[in-house]
Amino acid sequence: MTKLYEDALRLSINENLRNIRTILDWAEEAPDLADAIAHSEQAFRLLGEVVANLRELRQA
Repeated sequence: MTKLYEDALRLSINENLRNIRTILDWAEEAPDLADAIAHSEQAFRLLGEVVANLRELRQA
């Protein structure tokens, strides 16, 4: 794995983690359950990306 690719993975991981925190805050503050569910599902999808990227980084 190239250094450039590792750096890109790390940037993606960090950005997704920041986004997850923000989205979960929105879920907590959502005015109704539908919005809370939608935000939570988006955070869940991003977390899946984080895990996949971390595993790929570990294999480097």
